[in-house]
Amino acid sequence: MNRRGISPLIASVFLVGFAIVIGVFVFISTFNLNTGLIEDQNKRIENAVLLSFDARYPNKADCATLCAGADIQCLSSNCYCILIENEENQDVNFIVKTNGEFGSEICSPENFKLDPFQSKIFAVGFDGSSIGVNNIRAEVDAVLILDN
Repeated sequence: MNRRGISPLIASVFLVGFAIVIGVFVFISTFNLNTGLIEDQNKRIENAVLLSFDARYPNKADCATLCAGADIQCLSSNCYCILIENEENQDVNFIVKTNGEFGSEICSPENFKLDPFQSKIFAVGFDGSSIGVNNIRAEVDAVLILDN
């Protein structure tokens, strides 16, 4: 019996053609995936809300009285005062991150809520044993929860 298969040249052409078809399929599918991700990100950027607020250490605040009171946010062993002004026409919550020489800690945004155009001095407690008590700095970020 004399059986013959396809020649090596034709087999090579089939293999190269098959590889090209698979490569084109992978390229098209990843291109469509990336395009969808970019469109989703662009929609999020278009719907983003820029908030205007100001936060600083108050000059003439009686921080000792505030820190001795019951209205300390993120109650802990040490305390500092910060003035936050909401410059928006809507309720805004704020996250306060306290940075020290050994680390940092974050206070919940439920503790720092301001009504439209309201300003308030907050007494912010922090754990001095875990983040230190020297070179204390505060970072404030606005949080706006939108109802869809």
